Amino acid sequence: MTSSLLKSATVAVVIGVVSTITLGVSQAARVPVRTCTSAVWGNLGRNWQQDPGTIVVGPVAFRYFDPNTSSPASSFAATDGLYRGQKTLVVVANNVTVRLVIPGAERKRLRLLYDPAAWNQTNRYPLSDGDVATLFHGCGTYGGVKGFYNGSFLVAGPQCASVLIYVGKQLKPLTAHLPFGQACPAPVKPT
Repeated sequence: MTSSLLKSATVAVVIGVVSTITLGVSQAARVPVRTCTSAVWGNLGRNWQQDPGTIVVGPVAFRYFDPNTSSPASSFAATDGLYRGQKTLVVVANNVTVRLVIPGAERKRLRLLYDPAAWNQTNRYPLSDGDVATLFHGCGTYGGVKGFYNGSFLVAGPQCASVLIYVGKQLKPLTAHLPFGQACPAPVKPT
């Protein structure tokens, strides 16, 4: 192998590894895409961003969390190996594309379920039915109503779950801490 060919091969391998590590998803992972054609449109209520049941991280808001984290542990327990989808709306800022990624350390207890083709009538799923990443496009407002995405998290046990948020082409993610039956530590404010 010539020296320049070897350098090219090495660069290609390094770029592939960095992409896998940076994105947190292997190339074999299925990544559903939600566009405005699959969005749900409606009124989220007045001052919905300040509601205690909404968690806002960068250009993404997660809507309808229990602000008191009082959901019983049984809400997150498996029945015959199946977990109930924890319904959470995802709202993305207008004209922004984000990718939600479940970190590797969380994947044995947390998955995304935002692909409508994967939903069933019972709202009970094996954890493996969920995805480790989903791509969302921000739809904005049309006729006074907001575009957002319906779906669920599959959660194996009460937890403060971490979800990575990749905004556009940025390689460094934001992190959302989501309380599923367990409080999350308060964010540290810069001094």
